[in-house]
Amino acid sequence: MKKLTGAACALLFFFSSCQKDIEQQSTEINGEVVSSNNTYDGMSETSLPIHTPRAIAINSNVSGYYETLPALYSKTTKRYPLIVFIHGIGELGSGLTRLNCCGLPHHAKTGTFPAKFLVNGTYYSFIVVSPQFRKRPSAAQIQSVVTYAKNKYRVDPARVYVTGMSMGGGSTWDWSVVYGQNAAAIGPVCAGTRPTTTLAAGVASKNLPIWSLNSSSDAAVPIQWGRDWISWIDSRNPSYASRTKLTVWSGISHNST
Repeated sequence: MKKLTGAACALLFFFSSCQKDIEQQSTEINGEVVSSNNTYDGMSETSLPIHTPRAIAINSNVSGYYETLPALYSKTTKRYPLIVFIHGIGELGSGLTRLNCCGLPHHAKTGTFPAKFLVNGTYYSFIVVSPQFRKRPSAAQIQSVVTYAKNKYRVDPARVYVTGMSMGGGSTWDWSVVYGQNAAAIGPVCAGTRPTTTLAAGVASKNLPIWSLNSSSDAAVPIQWGRDWISWIDSRNPSYASRTKLTVWSGISHNST
């Protein structure tokens, strides 16, 4: 669990340091004008985020999700970074509480998800949307979750991140091949998609900051997959290689990664 906590925190710090260079949207969200005069907008979070199940069908493959919101979200008008977290194969189906077994939902449920992160002198708190898929999602189905979250919540469009574990890590790669231009960074963990040079070229074309986390002791996902993803992406986009990273643990099993 310490390794998992370390991985989650490391990714959140990594995401906090990554931002897309895009034109900001208007200050109106769902008909509500966002005010820069809100006192709460200048406050940093001190309480743990609020973790809530939502039985809402986002698309035909998603019947519900967990939302994790900064504690002050209902009092602020500012935008927040968004993380979409994709679960592993064991959580496919129904029963939202099953999502709390692993990854970011687990940390939110158990109170180990920090209220804020300090990066380069700025505090960041995250919106996390963790959908439950009935079957392994397509890239388009993941993108529909991203679009839903951006429409429903006050999301900073320059700070959208996608991560996942095992199947979800593989789905993070799958999504990035097609829609990676929509993210500020991705963080696949023990990712269950076998790379090809064609898939890697698709990700490389998106100029994505990437941190891939793998274990050399993982019996389910070969460590070579993680190495090949990063190596092949870098070879096709060498000018961006400084923004990609592979971390390999030893002595850690697949379910512990």
